Amino acid sequence: MYTFLRNGATYLQSLAFTRFQTFISCTAAFITYFMAGNITWGIAIYYTIGSLIG
Repeated sequence: MYTFLRNGATYLQSLAFTRFQTFISCTAAFITYFMAGNITWGIAIYYTIGSLIG
């Protein structure tokens, strides 16, 4: 976020860029773990529901 702020982005723009970057990173990690078969679905479902709620 500080990198975006130092390069001239406003606070809201840098916040949006940072959240988008985090989303892309998490999506790539999920795909990697999914393809490798390293997801414990019994636990992952509860974490997903909790993440969506709060």
